[in-house]
Amino acid sequence: MRKDYTKLFLGLIIVAIGLSLLFGQLGLETIFGFSFTYLLSILWPLIIIIIGLTIWFNSKNSFGLIVSGVGLFFLLNTIFKIDVWSLFWPILLIGIGLLILFKGSSKSSVDKSSEDYISINTIFSGSEKRVISKTFEGGNLFVLFGGSEVDLRKAKISKDGAQIEITTVFGGATIFVPDDVQVVSEGSALFGGWENKSNASTTQNAPVLKISGSAIFGGVEIK
Repeated sequence: MRKDYTKLFLGLIIVAIGLSLLFGQLGLETIFGFSFTYLLSILWPLIIIIIGLTIWFNSKNSFGLIVSGVGLFFLLNTIFKIDVWSLFWPILLIGIGLLILFKGSSKSSVDKSSEDYISINTIFSGSEKRVISKTFEGGNLFVLFGGSEVDLRKAKISKDGAQIEITTVFGGATIFVPDDVQVVSEGSALFGGWENKSNASTTQNAPVLKISGSAIFGGVEIK
C-alpha cells in the first residue's frame, strides 16, 4: 500500500505546533539552545503548502496548486524577508492573462442548446445557457470578471454520468440541476464560496452529475 506522506508531514507539523505552544506555556521555549517558537514563526507557511499538495494529490484539482502557491509566497516572506504582497498582484495578473490565453475568447450569450457537451468562456460579461440534451455528458465553464448561468433542468444526464469542470476568477457561476440525478460536488474556494443547494435524487440507480473546480475571489452555486 502506498504511504500517504502528505498526511505524515501534516501530522508532524501539527505535533510541532502543539509542542511549541506547550513549551511556551511551561517557559521552556528554548531547549539545548533551540527555539521551537522561532522555528514555527518561520516555517508555519509549510502547513498551507502541504494542505495544497494534499488537495492536488487526492483530487488533481488545480486549486491545490494555488493554495500551495499562496503558502510558498508566505514562506519566501518569512525566510528571505521578501514583500510577498508586492509580488502577489503582478503574478495574479500574469495568471489571469494565461487563463484568458488558454481558455479562449470572450463570450456573452443567452443560448438554448441541445449539445451533449458544453464549453463556455465568460470574460468581463455574462452568459446564460439552457441545455435540453437527452444524453448530456458534461462540459467546462470559465468565468473571469463576469457571471455564467447554466440550466440543466430540461436535460437528461447520460446513463454513464456527466462531469462539469468550473473555474471562476472574480466572478460567479450558477448551475441548475435536474431532480432525477445524483449530484457530486467537489469544488474548492479561495477567498470565495462553493455551495451545493440542489435537491438531487438519492436513488442509487440515478445517473451521477459530478461538478468540480475552483472559485477564486468568486462563487459557484448549485441549485
